[in-house]
Amino acid sequence: MFRWCAYCQHLIGEVPPYDDFRVSHGMCAACFRGAEGFEIAAGVLHAKSLFEQLERAGRGGDLEASETAVREALAAGLRPSDVLVGVLHPVLGRIGQLWASGAITVGDEHRFTAFALQLIDHLRFDERP
Repeated sequence: MFRWCAYCQHLIGEVPPYDDFRVSHGMCAACFRGAEGFEIAAGVLHAKSLFEQLERAGRGGDLEASETAVREALAAGLRPSDVLVGVLHPVLGRIGQLWASGAITVGDEHRFTAFALQLIDHLRFDERP
């Protein structure tokens, strides 16, 4: 299971069970130290916006728009691992829910998955999460 800081929107790490790919929210040590008088972190707003942009871009097959959104998120301080685990992973989950409810077709879901794989190819992972 992935642990995700609900405040700064960064990956905290993994915890057992390791075969469970859901995201669990918590607070990282840095946010905990500065929690007094804490306001919504800019990362929260960037992650929410990126989620919405990627869902729209993926449903429309617009790789260029998604790359732009990811570049902006990275420039705002989100790490590639944050984009992958905290944004793309939930977007893929959302697409799966849409398919399960019949809102999109199997073909739509497959196109979005292919789109997500292309997007992952564009992320750079220079450091370990």
